[in-house]
Amino acid sequence: MKSGLKLLASVLAVSLLQSTAHADLKTREIEIKHKMLLVPVSDKPATPGAKKKDRGTMLEIRVGETLVHKLNVVLADSKEDVAWWGYLEMDEYVGKTAKLSSNLDPESKGLDLIEASDTIRNPEPLYKEELRPRFHFMQKQGWNNDPNGMVYFDGEYHLFWQCGPLSKTWANMYWGHAVSKDMIHWEELPRAMRPFGGKNTNRHPSMAVDCCFSGSANIDDNNILGVQKGDVKTMVAAYTDTGCGEVLAYSTDRGRNWVYDQKMNPVIKHGGRDPKLIWYEPGKHWVIAVYDEKKGQDGKPERNIAIYNSIDLKQWTLTDNVPGFFECPELFELAVDGSIENGRWVLMGANAEYVVGKFDGMKFTPEHAGKYKVFSGPIYAGQCFSRAPGGRVIYIGWARINIPMPATFTQGYTLPIEFTLKTTKDGIRMFANPVKELDQLRDKALVDLSGETAAQGCTVDAPDQEYDILLTLKKTGDNGGCAMSLGGQKVKLPALTGDSMNVRVLVDRTTVEVVEGDGAMFKLEPRQGTMGKPIGKIEIKPDAGVVVEKIQIYKMKSALPGA
Repeated sequence: MKSGLKLLASVLAVSLLQSTAHADLKTREIEIKHKMLLVPVSDKPATPGAKKKDRGTMLEIRVGETLVHKLNVVLADSKEDVAWWGYLEMDEYVGKTAKLSSNLDPESKGLDLIEASDTIRNPEPLYKEELRPRFHFMQKQGWNNDPNGMVYFDGEYHLFWQCGPLSKTWANMYWGHAVSKDMIHWEELPRAMRPFGGKNTNRHPSMAVDCCFSGSANIDDNNILGVQKGDVKTMVAAYTDTGCGEVLAYSTDRGRNWVYDQKMNPVIKHGGRDPKLIWYEPGKHWVIAVYDEKKGQDGKPERNIAIYNSIDLKQWTLTDNVPGFFECPELFELAVDGSIENGRWVLMGANAEYVVGKFDGMKFTPEHAGKYKVFSGPIYAGQCFSRAPGGRVIYIGWARINIPMPATFTQGYTLPIEFTLKTTKDGIRMFANPVKELDQLRDKALVDLSGETAAQGCTVDAPDQEYDILLTLKKTGDNGGCAMSLGGQKVKLPALTGDSMNVRVLVDRTTVEVVEGDGAMFKLEPRQGTMGKPIGKIEIKPDAGVVVEKIQIYKMKSALPGA
C-alpha cells in the first residue's frame, strides 16, 4: 500500500480509468483451451495524467455474462513492442469462450496478441532467472508490495500479497497467494483476490468493488460465519476494498478459492485501511486493529490505530483509538524473557515502530512514552502470521527494492523473522532474528575460524551470490567497529557498545540483511552494483579497537522449486 498523496493519486487515476465510458471499445473472442491467458506488456510508462495510450488501457475479460478480470495494463501494440508477457488465470473456464474488451487505439494489435497457454512465457526460464532471489520468497511475475493475509492453518503457512500481475509498477492490486510448510520453500498458487468488480453483481466470486488493498486472515474455528463445509474450518480474510471500506472474504477449501460476500460487505466504514483480524481468546470475541485517519481541528490528518470488537464478524463496535501510527497495524502478544505469564502486547505500524503495553481485548495501554524500532532500511508494511505454532510471532516485511529488467518481477520481501521480547538495561525491547528453519539451507562452511586465526579478519573468494556470514566481535579499545566488503559493496556493521557482539549477514541475489546484537537491530539494504552477479570476494577487517573472535561463512542452497 502506498501512503499519502501518492496513494490517493494512484487510486484516483486507476479508478477514473476503470469507470470512464468508452464508446468504441475493441473486442475479441478467444477460446480458452489452456489454463491462463498470456498478455503482452509494453515498457511504455504508465504515468497517471499522461495521454491515455501512454498510461495504459482498460482490459476486461468476460465469460458469458460473468466478469472474470478487469484491470489496467500497458498493452503492447505490436510484437515488436512486447517487453514481457504477463499472465491471468483462466483455469475455471477451460473449454469456454471469453470476450476481451479494451479501450485501445484503433491501430493497436494488443488484443490480437493475447493467447491461451498452460505455461508462463518469460525472458529467462522460470526460477532460473539471473535476478531472482534464491532463499527469499519472490512471486513469479509482476509488482508486489505489502504482505497480506498471513496465517498458519492445517500444516501450511499462507502468504498473500499486494500484486500487480501485469506491471512492474504499482497498479490494480490483486492478492497473490503462496503456501509453505516451513516458511522457506514456497509454492505459488493462483491469485486469490481480484479487483474492479464495480457494480457488477455477476462477477467472479473473489472480486472486490475496487482495489483489494492490504489486510489479514484468520480461522473461523467456531463457524461463526456459518459457511463451513465438512470438517475444514473456514479461512476468513479482512481487507480494504477501496470502493467501499473494510470487507471480509472467506474460503472453505484451505484458501484455494475465495468468496467476497456482496450482501455482507462492507463490515466497517471509516477513513482508513489495512485491518488486522485477531481472535481474542480471553474474551471469546474478534478484534480488528485498523489504520484510521480523520481531519483534525487544525486541518491536518489525525492518524490512529482504531480497535474494533465483534462477536459475529459482521457487526463491529469501536472500542479504542491509539494515536501516532500510520498504515498496516500489527497487534500481538509475546512472552518476556520466555515467560508468557509476564507477557506483553506489542502494537506496531507500517514503518515497524512499536510500543509495548497491555491489551484487554478492547483497549491497548502503552507502558512507555514514544516508540521503539527494531528495523532499519527499506522495510515497510510487514505482517505477522496469525496462529503460528508454539505461540511464535513471525514477521515478513515488504522489501522496497526495484529489480531491473530482464526480471519480470520487482520489489521483494524480507526473510521470515521471529520476534521475541527481552529485558535489557533500557527496558523491555523487541528482538528480530531469521527463523531457525533458514539454517537448513546452509551448505558446508567455506570458512570456520576462531581465536588467533580469526582475530585480524579475512579475505575469502566468493564465486557465488548467496551466503550466510556469522561474526563474533570483541571490543579491545576505546573505538571500534568492523568493516565488511561484499565484492566492493561496503556493508556497515555496528560500532560495539558493549564488550562483544554477534553479527549475522545474509546475502541473496538482490539484498543484504544484517542482524546486529542477536537481533537487537535488523537492517536491510539492496545489493549495490553486484545484483545478480557473483560477489567475487568477501573481506572482513576489524578496526584497531576490535578483534574478531569467530568467523563462519556458509554458502546458501537455493529454496526455489526444482532446486
